[in-house]
Amino acid sequence: MKHISALLVASAISGLGASAAMAGPDFTAAIGAGPQTIDFASVSGDGYGVYGLLSAANNFTPVLGAQGDLLVRYSHFESDGAEADIASLDAVLHAFYRDSERFLVGGFAQFGHDTLKNSSYEAGSNRYYVGAEGQVFLDQFTGYGQVGWQKTAPDDSDVYLEGWFITGELRYFVTPDLKVEVHAGHKETTVNVPEAPELRTLNFGLGAEYRLPDLPFSVFGKYDYSTTSIADWYSVDSHRVLVGLKFNLGDDSLQQRDRNGASLKPVDFGSNYEVGGIEID
Repeated sequence: MKHISALLVASAISGLGASAAMAGPDFTAAIGAGPQTIDFASVSGDGYGVYGLLSAANNFTPVLGAQGDLLVRYSHFESDGAEADIASLDAVLHAFYRDSERFLVGGFAQFGHDTLKNSSYEAGSNRYYVGAEGQVFLDQFTGYGQVGWQKTAPDDSDVYLEGWFITGELRYFVTPDLKVEVHAGHKETTVNVPEAPELRTLNFGLGAEYRLPDLPFSVFGKYDYSTTSIADWYSVDSHRVLVGLKFNLGDDSLQQRDRNGASLKPVDFGSNYEVGGIEID
């Protein structure tokens, strides 16, 4: 009987170690670039954007883990001889509970800073997000959602925008190394001044990623459309296309990373022109 008990304990410890190893550290680094356009009232601008994302995830137990992200975005626009540059940097921390066969639930905090420059103007703005997120796994499908509170605070100003956001994404794995996705988001913010207008943003997009055979690299492409309406005054519309390369270290396939690795994302509404809020005051 003692030998049977010892065998059962040894098997349990061995199984636990195997589960922990399956959910070990996972790291990805992505860089992409592509054309962008922006339409603001009667002004239109064409340009390009550069995108970089570093993500690292680790499980501290077979079901509890954390992920960190560093998101860098840069946009350059030209319109009628004028030029403008927008640079953004975001840092994100996620904490989660994940059953890799069924679901993930967790929360996150995100901080971002934007800088807008043109020939006669330079300004900055801080962004803050706090929210909950979750994923549901069903065969080749993954559903992903985020909801929370956000605030945009211009530098050297008492004026800020505050509100809520919600995002959703559906991923489908055609093969373990070929993923297609569609996503959407909505947010509403209000300026902290009397009778201030409400800003509403909608974002729609799609993308695909393919991991190269026997290599730790994948190629990806995505398109995003974002529109922000400011009461009935005017709207800001943006189109963004990105094509890039991603380095993967840790998991053996895109689907394995989705269920065990760095599968969470920063809040990103497809454009970094949110810095426009700094011009309200």
